[in-house]
Amino acid sequence: MSTVTVEAVEIVRVGLPLVHPFRTVHGDLHTRDVLLVRVVTEAGEGWGEVSAFTTTGYTAETVDAAAAAIERFLAPALVARAPEDWRELRTRLTGIDGFPAARCGLEVALADARLRAAGTALAADLGAVRDAVEVGVVVGFEADHAALLDRIAAHLDEGYGRVKVKIRPGWDREPLTAIRDRFPDLPLQVDANGAYAATEMRTVRSLDDFDLEMVEQPFPAYDLASHARLVRVARTPVCLDESITSEAAARRALSIAACTVVTVKPATVGGLREAIAIHDLCVEAEVPLWCGGMLESGVGRAASVALAALPGFTRPADLSASARYFARDLTEPFVLEGSTLRVPTGPGLGVRVDESVLASLGAVRRTVASL
Repeated sequence: MSTVTVEAVEIVRVGLPLVHPFRTVHGDLHTRDVLLVRVVTEAGEGWGEVSAFTTTGYTAETVDAAAAAIERFLAPALVARAPEDWRELRTRLTGIDGFPAARCGLEVALADARLRAAGTALAADLGAVRDAVEVGVVVGFEADHAALLDRIAAHLDEGYGRVKVKIRPGWDREPLTAIRDRFPDLPLQVDANGAYAATEMRTVRSLDDFDLEMVEQPFPAYDLASHARLVRVARTPVCLDESITSEAAARRALSIAACTVVTVKPATVGGLREAIAIHDLCVEAEVPLWCGGMLESGVGRAASVALAALPGFTRPADLSASARYFARDLTEPFVLEGSTLRVPTGPGLGVRVDESVLASLGAVRRTVASL
């Protein structure tokens, strides 16, 4: 296997303020704690994003943990012997377990560097079949039903055609009733982030009343059995998110019919190579899938939009325009066109990190490995 020299790996951490607080069962988010990876090779540089969060909840991998893993294990291994083909990075890191978001950030940075030098767009390298991807918008918990409805209305005015709202025990049927009263024909889906216990099956099943596109991860990630039972008794399609941590995990879920829809997030499965493996598995099984988001900056969003342009991603992606979350992104902004985002066509990720924005936000940078 041929190699290409990686001269240095730098991590960049910056707080990116949100235009509106994002509230889920895991807490309120006012500023996105962004961790970027910059890989420098003899042919140029590449950027990736480590889509973890400051605290545990959605995943066990925090930003601090991911940064430590890159500095202590992943970056030294990459500098010591980097593959020329970014798809082989996972093989080179065999024996270093865990830290999927860190692995993803490093893999995307290497892909960006290699493809930028070759003049090839990431989307083309992945096998994209469309030049724009249909996207939806996610609405977190709001103070009351009126605020929730106003937030949805504002996003519909912006052009979004599909809305996903967060639910939890005690915040489900009443807000959904209010939404359906005002927006009876809205393509609507819900996401519980695993908030319901198996004993609350009847409540989750009752969401059939609201003509939903899907219910996403109603039960904890480990509880595939309850999801499989819900698939058997409910009319609403059942989607898995937190349970999909690898191609093997997706295969297990499909083998017991624990879902009828799959969402894929590169950061939670360890990178683009693994995400493509899940895509191919679902296409073979004729299970629809879509690409999820992690409140990424433009760096992570560029990679996910490229992935979402693959043929098997047939449902609107959770990859909203930059303005949904940030007044100013770290790259040129992704702009909503109708209800789609344009797939970048420039070399590599097709976007450039704005160093002036990083500086203005007080980004902290550190070289963690070098020759």
